Amino acid sequence: MKTIDHNALRFNQLMIVSLVSIGFLFNNIWFVLATASVTFLGTLLSVPGFKPLYVYLLQPLGVLKPDLVEDDPFAHKFAQMVATIFLSCGVFLFLTGYQTAGWSFALFVVFLALVNLFTGFCLGCFFYYQIRKLRNRA
Repeated sequence: MKTIDHNALRFNQLMIVSLVSIGFLFNNIWFVLATASVTFLGTLLSVPGFKPLYVYLLQPLGVLKPDLVEDDPFAHKFAQMVATIFLSCGVFLFLTGYQTAGWSFALFVVFLALVNLFTGFCLGCFFYYQIRKLRNRA
């Protein structure tokens, strides 16, 4: 367990929802590609992808303050990796002519991020814990 700033996670989810939704509204997959790129980098660096914006802009301005919670960082990294895969699949499908399928993948990520934002339930984290539980039994 480690101390994690849940406001950084929530801000990350809000940015994913915002950018992908803007892309959908304007039928512009480049917003999804940009979001997938940021979440990919965040996964590699083991931080929420949009955390630099949160840390260097919103925190100094006093817009958001840390909400530190003891939590498993790998669960959130796993969830972000899954979001990256779904967003990347959406971009690939869109670019290969399957716009409806591509937007379905991207909007599924938006749906899951909204569920997490409003209820605190992270499906990716849930799957991470289930996989870990199964591995511990073996």
